[in-house]
Amino acid sequence: MGIPSYAPAQNGYNAPSQVFEHCLDARKGWFHEAAIDFNATLSPAVTFIVFAGRCAHLNAAGQFELGLAGTQMAIFLMQDSKSYDVANPTFSAAGTFVQQSIMPAGMMSGLVAKGAYELATTEYDQTQTYAINDLLGSDPSNTDSVNGGLISNHNIGGTKLTVPWAGGGTTNAICGVVSGQPYQNSNLQNQLPFWPVFLPGTT
Repeated sequence: MGIPSYAPAQNGYNAPSQVFEHCLDARKGWFHEAAIDFNATLSPAVTFIVFAGRCAHLNAAGQFELGLAGTQMAIFLMQDSKSYDVANPTFSAAGTFVQQSIMPAGMMSGLVAKGAYELATTEYDQTQTYAINDLLGSDPSNTDSVNGGLISNHNIGGTKLTVPWAGGGTTNAICGVVSGQPYQNSNLQNQLPFWPVFLPGTT
C-alpha cells in the first residue's frame, strides 16, 4: 500500500495532492518480521520538498540526503518531507494549538535496499526506456528538485548504467534491478517495479 503525499500550496500552507501521486509501493515482501526499514530526519542541505518514492542515503550525521554514489547505502523513502505525519503546523498563525504530527521531530521512514522485497516507485526518470534486468541508480543531488533522488537506468551524464567495474563509472552505486515494465497503477500514476539491491561503486 502506498503512502499518500502532499504538495505545498499558496501562502505557506500544505494542500493535499492527488492521492498516491508520489508513492513507494511494496509489491512483495513488506511487511514481515525480517523487513529492513530505517527512520531519520531530512538533512538541512536538502533544499526542496522530497516526494515519497525517491532514493536517499544517510550522511555522516545520520540524516537523509538524496540519491547515492560510491559506498552509500540506498534507502527508498515512504513519505514526503511535507507529509502531515512528518511536518505540519503545530500552531496557527494566531498561536492557537492545532495538532502535532506523529513524528514531531520530522522523522521520515524508508526501506533499505538490502531488504527482501519487490518495490514500485513513481519517482523514476520517465524519459528513459526500461527493460527487465536493467540496473538502477539515483542522482545524488540535494538541490535539484527534478532529478535529486530520482531512480534511473542511466547515470547523470546520460550513459546507461553497468556494474561499476565494467566501465559504467566507478562512482555509480547500483540500488536496484528492474523487475518489469513501467505500468499505470490503480490511481493512474506511472510506476517502475524493481528489486532493491546494493552494489557500491568503487569509490
